Amino acid sequence: TVDMGTIECDVAGEWQGTDGGGHLKSSGTSLWWTPNEGADNSSGFTALPAGARIENGGFGDQLLSAFFWCSDYKDASNAWFHMLSYAHAEIFRSNSDKTRGYSVRCIRD
Repeated sequence: TVDMGTIECDVAGEWQGTDGGGHLKSSGTSLWWTPNEGADNSSGFTALPAGARIENGGFGDQLLSAFFWCSDYKDASNAWFHMLSYAHAEIFRSNSDKTRGYSVRCIRD
């Protein structure tokens, strides 16, 4: 198993852990912008920098970030997400309006 560092699930709006994001990101810079900080994909998750769909229907942050909805929600209009960035090895957690389009990763029990 890979040590992802400590993530505080009740903390929002800041980078968390030490290098968990790097363990989740695909390695190299052919898809991610340089430096793709800490990326080694040692978890096997292979996160790709898909960016996000914003409220007006446009897309942004491709090559820069990967946004993933969490399974829990903050309130009727907002849900929690995690973000990975080319510039950080940590994981960012916050909440966003549900009208945005972020990636999801399905897992099998």
